[in-house]
Amino acid sequence: MSSRSLTGTPVLTGNAFTRSTFGGNPAAVVLLPDADNKSLFDNTQYPEELTLAWTSNFAQPMTAFIGMSGKSGLDDGEYAIRYSTTKHEPPLCGHATLVAAGVLFASQKPSGDEKIPRTVRFRTRTDVLITVRENLSDGGDPWYEMEIPAGEVEPVSDETRTKVTSAVAKALGLSEDKVPVKEIWVGAGPMDHFGIIVLNDDEKLEGRVVDPEPFKATPYVMNVLTTATPSSNTDKFQSRSFAPNVGIPEDPVCGAAHTLLTPYWSALMGNAGQEMTVRQVSSRGGDLKVTWDRERGIVKLTGQVALTSRGELLG
Repeated sequence: MSSRSLTGTPVLTGNAFTRSTFGGNPAAVVLLPDADNKSLFDNTQYPEELTLAWTSNFAQPMTAFIGMSGKSGLDDGEYAIRYSTTKHEPPLCGHATLVAAGVLFASQKPSGDEKIPRTVRFRTRTDVLITVRENLSDGGDPWYEMEIPAGEVEPVSDETRTKVTSAVAKALGLSEDKVPVKEIWVGAGPMDHFGIIVLNDDEKLEGRVVDPEPFKATPYVMNVLTTATPSSNTDKFQSRSFAPNVGIPEDPVCGAAHTLLTPYWSALMGNAGQEMTVRQVSSRGGDLKVTWDRERGIVKLTGQVALTSRGELLG
């Protein structure tokens, strides 16, 4: 592990896609004063075992490490961002990015007209650019709109379908002939660790007992259950996400999953370009506004952030 001292480094925690101290998806954010867009991704300077160890210390499902070197304000180029769970470093994490944006917006006072939305940009280690803007349209607590490259889904083999269906049946406590699986997809390209499992329309997800353990048998890191909601609901679709193989039995609100879910449901419902209100119905719960911009190839994920603590590292 690196001998680099992180003593005095600011660390904050917050919840994404909620205004509740006890809702949404929690993440820690570490503001590294000496890291820039190159050094943050250098494993000799910031080895993976260091990021995993700190995430374990924080007892958070995800940590975002932000390179702050040379940055004097939100619009000062791009901030390097690196993600870590307790077991691995994912290439992208939507909810941790949202919390990181909330931290930077809260720590830097607006200059000039406070009604003008501010913008912050993050560059990931896989060279994905994520733009986050303040959305002040409702006049209350700000919402933050992320622009992330849209993902695509691909069909799975019959063998994979059988394996995943069996896991879902066990997770829901049902026999395989009664499992309500409608379709199974896999994320394309860099999102191929996501399995999208579409249940029958109006299938109840909220409050349902789901055993995450059977999902260890699927080929996916993240197993996403999703269903269309009744037409009387304000939410267009709902979801729950499970990643037991990387130490996350259930992900309270998975922003990255919505880069796949939004184009899928938008295409199915014929409403590309229109904002949809959706909900991840874990026990903590999370509310999102999502839009698929098909021409630009992006998904807009809009949510709120509740900051919960601040401090500094002592080692």
